[in-house]
Amino acid sequence: MQFTLEHTDAQSKARAGKMSTDHGVIETPIFMPVGTV
Repeated sequence: MQFTLEHTDAQSKARAGKMSTDHGVIETPIFMPVGTV
């Protein structure tokens, strides 16, 4: 797995990038729904 940083914001420290895996590329940030019971 590899993470490539594409953009950053100095004021908010936000960042955007691409996470590459053997199965494909995921662009971040991404909405990841998580639920608990």
